[in-house]
Amino acid sequence: MATGAGTYGVTIRTNARRLFWGFLVAFNSFLAFNAAWHGPQWFQRLPEQLTDGYLAAAAVAALAGLWRAWRMALYIDDEGVTVRNFFRTQRFTWPEISRFADGSAIGAQSQRYWALLVVPRAGTAVTAAATMRSGAPRHELLSAIQQAAQRYGIPAELEGTPPPPRSFYRDHWGGVRPHAPGFYRDPGGQPGVRYFSRGRWTPLLPAEAAGGRQPARFTGPLPAELPEAGDWRVGQSAARRNTVLSAVWTGVAVALAAAAAATDLWWDRTAHHKQFSAQGVLWAAFFAGYVALMLWFKAQFWKKLQRGGTTAAPPPRTQPGRISQSSLDALTESRTHDKP
Repeated sequence: MATGAGTYGVTIRTNARRLFWGFLVAFNSFLAFNAAWHGPQWFQRLPEQLTDGYLAAAAVAALAGLWRAWRMALYIDDEGVTVRNFFRTQRFTWPEISRFADGSAIGAQSQRYWALLVVPRAGTAVTAAATMRSGAPRHELLSAIQQAAQRYGIPAELEGTPPPPRSFYRDHWGGVRPHAPGFYRDPGGQPGVRYFSRGRWTPLLPAEAAGGRQPARFTGPLPAELPEAGDWRVGQSAARRNTVLSAVWTGVAVALAAAAAATDLWWDRTAHHKQFSAQGVLWAAFFAGYVALMLWFKAQFWKKLQRGGTTAAPPPRTQPGRISQSSLDALTESRTHDKP
């Protein structure tokens, strides 16, 4: 973290997001410059003027991207707050700001870490990505923000932890569904888990179906109908669909690999002025094989859910204060046998 105070106020920045964007710009710049010498044959045959213009534009873009990454920061002064992110800079005057709050930004390994959230009185809240770091925020960073907020009379109740995401949202049809597919604790409160995907819930599954992963909690309104064991065939159709797609992509991968092998073995380079390379075809075959493998894994996953959804029997539901019919019949039969 770097903080400084002067006539303009306070500057707050951490290195996590700046290094991320700097590395990303440098990597893409390397690929852009490398294409001029080791790229496709048609690219290397371009006129020298076009190649020089391309290299000049790539150099300007690389320097601008590195400069933008380095300049990411949160600026606080007497006029207001400036949030300088990589793609956009937004300025708020003090009368426009409602409060400072705990926010989050995506860091290493797609984990969410704390970042300052500037909440305006009107409009969308803005996350200051330059305040994020991998792990908990430093005490000095929170103190600097709270002192600046106190100086200008802005509420800033910061705990230093990312807020928990909402576990549901409302779609265009007014339905309530989780944010992402995955395993959730049973919304009905029964012991076990349910899997949500493509707008539908699976029947009640045993907790072991989650494979050791911690199921999320669905805090939205209780769905009107949850499927029971034996009346769910979504997993079967999804498994069949993914199996067919996996077979199709496998065929594409085999065809591409065969084309690459044929090109490399039987292409007569002495009779053709164009030097055709099979490297691109091999990469396409690798990508098709990867897609086929992922689809096969998805098919096996849906088959597993289908087996659990059709064989797992949920516990009987009885209304509070009432006895089920089976229990009532058993009680009547016992009393009949007890009579002399």
